[in-house]
Amino acid sequence: MKKLLLYALILLFVSCADDREKGEEYFQSEEYEKALFHFEKAKKLDPSDWTLHYNIARSQEELGVYTEAITSYTRALELSMEDAQIYLGRGRSYMKSGDIESAIMDFTNSSEANKINFDARYYRAQCYIKELDYSKAFNDINWCIKKRPQHLNSYYHRAVAQSQLGFNREALQDLSHVIRKNKVFKEAYFNRAIIYQRLKEPYKAIEDFNKASNLNYKTHDLYVRRGISYHDIGKVKEGCRDFRLLAKFDQHTSRALLDKY
Repeated sequence: MKKLLLYALILLFVSCADDREKGEEYFQSEEYEKALFHFEKAKKLDPSDWTLHYNIARSQEELGVYTEAITSYTRALELSMEDAQIYLGRGRSYMKSGDIESAIMDFTNSSEANKINFDARYYRAQCYIKELDYSKAFNDINWCIKKRPQHLNSYYHRAVAQSQLGFNREALQDLSHVIRKNKVFKEAYFNRAIIYQRLKEPYKAIEDFNKASNLNYKTHDLYVRRGISYHDIGKVKEGCRDFRLLAKFDQHTSRALLDKY
């Protein structure tokens, strides 16, 4: 009887380990549905293992089912000691689901659990930008740049915060740095164009708006802003063309701008 029990326990352990290994292999190859299937199987054999709940949560997050991911991350936290990576994962899921306040709390907990946690500070900065708290965003992203001076997206987000705080020249420097390193960063061209508009440099603004548009960045705001810049330099025909293109997004604003200009 003891031998049978021992054999059963060994079989369960081997089966759990096998499914865990398969889950990790599928996760690494970005086959998240298969990874989730095997992690779920392994969890049934060992429901108290917090790492399995964490891996399930990661798979659910990659599949875009954020409510389920949050539940799984929460269960992993309940079964483990406070872990920076679990808070980080749940924070990402909260952020992607639109619960910015909860995301900020989790990124803060992640940062406190690991003082050198770059990702927690970087994601929290993005959340502060969404919350229009640009001073806190600037502080976080500045810390990120000091830790990883080669991280281009940090310079981009610092520029966004700086521009909203009125530091247009500093924002311009960061955006120009991003563009020098990445010639196809369309959002950087668009935001640099806005800075040029504020600095009363319409020719440079139009040039950057065109570069953003050529990279398929075609938004409501681009047509409004580029159209105004064209009018600022006396190119009424080109400005009105942009205001007409705007009608695809907003007919009322398009008509109002055509009447005004």
